[in-house]
Amino acid sequence: MQKKVCPPNTMTYTVIMLALVKAKEMTKALEVYEKARQQGCHLDSSFYSALIFILNKSGRFKDAQAIFMEMSKQDVTPNVLAYNTMISAACMHSQEEDALGLLIELEKKLCKPNLKTNAPLLKMFCLRKRMKVLNYLLNDMFRKDISPDAGTYTLLVNALSKSGKLEHNCKSQGGFVH
Repeated sequence: MQKKVCPPNTMTYTVIMLALVKAKEMTKALEVYEKARQQGCHLDSSFYSALIFILNKSGRFKDAQAIFMEMSKQDVTPNVLAYNTMISAACMHSQEEDALGLLIELEKKLCKPNLKTNAPLLKMFCLRKRMKVLNYLLNDMFRKDISPDAGTYTLLVNALSKSGKLEHNCKSQGGFVH
């Protein structure tokens, strides 16, 4: 593959990394990152998102944070996918402040959050029974015309009913689906 005919590019390295993750070869997947850097390949936001996903899946949240920060040093602007991946990682490690800080940063950079941005936050706050923050996020989503999918809706209904807030939320929101 490394012949002059078809040198690997960012997409090639990203696909290889993700295939190695599916094969549960985390160490080899991370070696692809080093190889890509050694080859002088210009890495894009999708590549970094995959790398952050791999590091998080390997339990290396701090390394994932460092890679996210490295993106800007490499003149790579994080896109919504990179933010979503990092927010999800922060939520998986119960890093509330980091996750919310990333959401605020995402919105300041004029990227539009979507359900994949909000779903891990909603799940984290449901599991931690942080109903005020959950309600704030829900109101914010509805203002931005972001509706929960079936899985998120089920999670919300269960969490709100356990906390005794389901009826109140449905009345104030007119239901979950807009």
